[in-house]
Amino acid sequence: MISEMLLEEMVLEKVFGFIMILIGLISLVYAVNAKGKFPEESELKKITGKLIVVIICLTCFSFWHVLREVFHLKEQLGPVIEYPEYAFITIAFVMILMTAKHIYQTAKKFGITK
Repeated sequence: MISEMLLEEMVLEKVFGFIMILIGLISLVYAVNAKGKFPEESELKKITGKLIVVIICLTCFSFWHVLREVFHLKEQLGPVIEYPEYAFITIAFVMILMTAKHIYQTAKKFGITK
């Protein structure tokens, strides 16, 4: 009973991982397409560029995590195999912070905020 539940949980984690990778790739296509439509030097183009980095990092995180789970790499190589996941998430959060600051500064520039 417990082993069946554990197996189902492992399969579910992998399925969700593949879904997250697919969502990330679709998001990346939309973001790259949108960025190409904005005029050069526009604020939206700059913000979209930062968003693309976030999408890439989150998609890489999901891809790495699924690979690690599918091939049981943590059991083979130890916890060091998780370090790239931390790097991807850290870069994503730093880019989110930078993008939020950019949006705030843009709003301030146009008099939307004080």
